Amino acid sequence: MEEQSTGSVQILQALEEINSITVQVQNGSSQMLNGSNEILGEMGNLSNITVEMGNGMDEMASGAEQINAAVQNVNKITQDTRNNLIQLSGEIEKFKVE
Repeated sequence: MEEQSTGSVQILQALEEINSITVQVQNGSSQMLNGSNEILGEMGNLSNITVEMGNGMDEMASGAEQINAAVQNVNKITQDTRNNLIQLSGEIEKFKVE
């Protein structure tokens, strides 16, 4: 009977230890889940920032293309003006009296 009593005490101690370990595992799992949720939130923030940066870079590229087109247009107008001035100068020479 004494052996049975000792065995029962050992079983109860083992069950208490298993329960304690189970609680620790549950707490660890909860912490891991919370950490995972925080990581997911930060990944969402990072994704949003990446999209915003991509949009900003697209806008800058578009602006650079517009500036380049405007510079080319100004260069063409300058060249046309120069050619017109040369032509006008030639026409004025026709009217000079010596």
